[in-house]
Amino acid sequence: MVMFSTEFINKNFTNAEFLTKPYRVLLAVEPDATGYNYNLSLLNSGMTRLDMFNSFAISTAYYNMVSGLGINQ
Repeated sequence: MVMFSTEFINKNFTNAEFLTKPYRVLLAVEPDATGYNYNLSLLNSGMTRLDMFNSFAISTAYYNMVSGLGINQ
């Protein structure tokens, strides 16, 4: 998984910078302010980045996006 590769980790993204990645990569959208701020508060409160990534990967929004592309999960 690229987002957890040594090269990616070594970029030392802040939680705020990291959080834009799942929105763009998994959902193909820019983050909305409400969702972004909520998810950022979770990260800043101790949620791991892997758990955050996984929450995107199992979300309805992701399912709808890949279904629209004809991709089976």
